Amino acid sequence: MAEMLIKEGKSLDLASGQYSCTPLLAAVVEVNYSMAELLMKNGASIDLAAGQYSYTPLLAAVEKGNYNMAVLLMKNGASIDLASGQCSYTPLLAAVEQGNYNIAKLLIKNGASLNIPSIQYGYTPLLAAIQEGNYNMAELLIKYGASLDLASGQSSYTPLLAAVDEGNCRIAELLTKNGASIDLALGQDSQTPLLAAVVKGNCSMADMLIKNDASLDLISGEYGRTPLIEAAHRGDLDMCRLLLQNGANPDTTDCEGRHSIYIAAHGGYSEVIRLIIYYGGDPQPHLYDSVLNGNYSIAELLMKNGASADLALDEHCIPLLIKAVIHGHLDICRLLLQNGANPEA
Repeated sequence: MAEMLIKEGKSLDLASGQYSCTPLLAAVVEVNYSMAELLMKNGASIDLAAGQYSYTPLLAAVEKGNYNMAVLLMKNGASIDLASGQCSYTPLLAAVEQGNYNIAKLLIKNGASLNIPSIQYGYTPLLAAIQEGNYNMAELLIKYGASLDLASGQSSYTPLLAAVDEGNCRIAELLTKNGASIDLALGQDSQTPLLAAVVKGNCSMADMLIKNDASLDLISGEYGRTPLIEAAHRGDLDMCRLLLQNGANPDTTDCEGRHSIYIAAHGGYSEVIRLIIYYGGDPQPHLYDSVLNGNYSIAELLMKNGASADLALDEHCIPLLIKAVIHGHLDICRLLLQNGANPEA
């Protein structure tokens, strides 16, 4: 019947039926190989997008997970990188999202472009694989040359930053081992991967990045912080310890010149302050602020760890004891005197 209608000159590309499918698209959806081949041999448009979801026949085959139909369409010249569908996916991106390793590999081996992003969402196949947590798919894409540092998606993440954001240490390590730039600060918050790991409180991820030579003292992010400053801001004792044990500068400053001890003091994180001082942080510059703010416990901690009550002066060289009196911090006045402040200053 189909052959007879074709011989009579019936249109091979006329969309019809409830879902407005072309004959070829209908044959693909119904998994009718002989009909699909007959239509293509007689001139049916192989890349015509139609149907309820505006799929090309190849995208429809991929969405159905039909490896053999995809092979047939490609043998007959289907465009391998043509984006279609409501989300404007290429066949490769669709295969990645479907988690169909075999079809993805088929497309790649037949020349599919590895770095074409979705028009609607802007992410590449590699970023999609990472967001799906699909290690094998990510490995496949990397093996065939997917760009490791291309930022994509609505958050403009590099693949490594996306892996950190997803908390997928295994994929993150795969990327670093294959040459992803470990200190590239991109994404909506312009964070390095290490800073992103600190923000997430992910010590395992941070440890892996450090072992792969991530910079410990690089300022990045919306607030211009080093990893240690960020960890101190969050009161994350374990993260601070990890960073300091691996050589982070204990006296590191943020983009406004504030030290890690200063940041920890403002959060009231005594244990973090002790840790930073233990690893060589200088307590002296921060005594002035703690006294001025009436922070007795922090002032006491700083002096117990080497800050001098007599060396803490303001910009006019006014002794700290006088400033404490002016601000009415009598308990801190007593504390300063107990720690050697000159009562006749």
